[in-house]
Amino acid sequence: MACNTKTDTVAVEKLRLATLIVLLTGARSTEVNDLQFDLRANEEVLKQIDLRKGIIYFYRKKLKADDDKNFTPVFIHPLLIEELKTFKKKHILDPTQPIFGYYSLDKTFTHFYTPQ
Repeated sequence: MACNTKTDTVAVEKLRLATLIVLLTGARSTEVNDLQFDLRANEEVLKQIDLRKGIIYFYRKKLKADDDKNFTPVFIHPLLIEELKTFKKKHILDPTQPIFGYYSLDKTFTHFYTPQ
């Protein structure tokens, strides 16, 4: 299936990146869905994806702890670091916005990966 527009290309690249994140970190789709490079919290900007340290801090919504303790650090595979750098340089204008912004990443995975 060929991509006809820039929007289609970006959608496919987002799906590819989301798939790599899930496969190489073990994160849940709900954790990947809200992922941002930088996170605003109490007038501070924190790195949710720290490419220099090679760590993603996933927000674990299922934990019943204080909000500031719901972030789990996961080391990033070197291949994924390069993919994230490329994607950020090419597509991210505001690093404080969600990378994917899908309502449900599971539905997107099902749509693209289920044979017809």
